[in-house]
Amino acid sequence: MKSLVIIIIILFTVNLFTREDTPIGSGVDTWNMPLNQWYMDKRLQTIYLVSEFANESRDFPLEISCVKLNLETIPDAAYNQFKIRMKEIEDSTLSYFDNTGLVTIFDQSNLTIGNPGWVSFPFNRQTFPYSGTNNFLIDFYF
Repeated sequence: MKSLVIIIIILFTVNLFTREDTPIGSGVDTWNMPLNQWYMDKRLQTIYLVSEFANESRDFPLEISCVKLNLETIPDAAYNQFKIRMKEIEDSTLSYFDNTGLVTIFDQSNLTIGNPGWVSFPFNRQTFPYSGTNNFLIDFYF
């Protein structure tokens, strides 16, 4: 099975009216998560620090409406059930899966990704409000 590689940069589309992209990460490293299909079921939680958002000179609160991943290669198969969940969190590290208070913002069955490059995951709900006072957890699950 070929390895799926994701460039480590995630874009959050913020501000409901201006739809600005806010990059998080340098975009120079590659990683095969969160979309690697080595196992049929996978879960990944990652924390983004408030300082990564604050460096963008943003006015808080933010209304986040989309997550984008930059893919070098596409997955081999469709995802049966693909979810992205989010929440604000005080912790900067995790030693366990945090299951409390997660808000499902993207939920799609039979998700197929057809081309490499920027892939958008627009939220099923209108926006996710981010206060900018805590860190930010994203939970990818399929």
